[in-house]
Amino acid sequence: MTDDPALFEIIEQYLKGALSPEDTRRLEARAAADPVVAAQIDRQKLERDAMEVILENDLRREMSQWSAERKQSLLSPVPRTAAKERRLPPAIAGARRQTFRWAVAAGVALLSVFGLWRLTDRIRPAPSVAAVPRPPAVRPDTPASVSVEQTIPDAKRPAVAGNQGAGHVALPEVPADHFRKMTPEPSPVVSPNDRLVDIAETAYQNNPPDLEGGGVRGGENAAARSAVGSAWDRKDYRAVIAELKNTPVDAGHFSLVEMLAHAYFQSKQYARATPLFEQLLGWSGSKSREKMQWYLLLCYLTDHERRQKDFDALARQIIAEPRHGYNLECRNILEQTNQKTK
Repeated sequence: MTDDPALFEIIEQYLKGALSPEDTRRLEARAAADPVVAAQIDRQKLERDAMEVILENDLRREMSQWSAERKQSLLSPVPRTAAKERRLPPAIAGARRQTFRWAVAAGVALLSVFGLWRLTDRIRPAPSVAAVPRPPAVRPDTPASVSVEQTIPDAKRPAVAGNQGAGHVALPEVPADHFRKMTPEPSPVVSPNDRLVDIAETAYQNNPPDLEGGGVRGGENAAARSAVGSAWDRKDYRAVIAELKNTPVDAGHFSLVEMLAHAYFQSKQYARATPLFEQLLGWSGSKSREKMQWYLLLCYLTDHERRQKDFDALARQIIAEPRHGYNLECRNILEQTNQKTK
């Protein structure tokens, strides 16, 4: 164990994810070259994890004790002596009784005023006959058989439906889709798996593969390889799939199989990309192993309901390596996954 307090503080910041990218690379390079520094990083990580477990257990124990005491206080009866002690002082009790008397007196007064108003309203005299308006007089030259509707000019007469009879006013026609437009459309239901697919796609776009079309040009079938490289450079992933779907899946065609797997993922054909990344992980050396683990983890996330065990196991492998190139990204994925699946 090192006694260097500055190194201890730098490792603490590294484990918190608070170091800058440059300082992180410098510390990881130092740990790779110095076994003492690497052991110190592992030791401090274990100490932090153990402390988090201890604090969590203490908090749960205190919450359980508080809950039991609270439940006991609610269930236990209040002693009669305590009830007597809560009686108000005579001065406050007298003020409350005086306030209650005033409130009763005010209510009686309001009831009296309301009853007087109702009595006055009932004995109010009826209006005289002269005040009642009379109907308009009918001209002497108007025939008795002429209806009031016929006396209205045609310009002011409401429209009458042709087969509904006289006096029926035609209502305006309502378009057939009028009420359908007024009815709000239900919002689309987003399943938890769709949210996890969004998380996987965002993480993939934040860490895209460092492939170039020129990397597959040349060699055997130069024309076909050139077409694949051109399609990849212009991001025509369907064309890449069409050219490479019959490629032999073996270690001798590693770069082509890798490009095909990424083309499947970019085309949202995650079920086809998953077995290819699994094959690539088995063929990978120390340099490409971390990348294959990362992209395979994203494939498992898109099918989290069925591949949850595979996802959890692979995530634990990545987190167990503090110097893994995708350690922080994996922790971020786990945090988002726990929030979305709750």
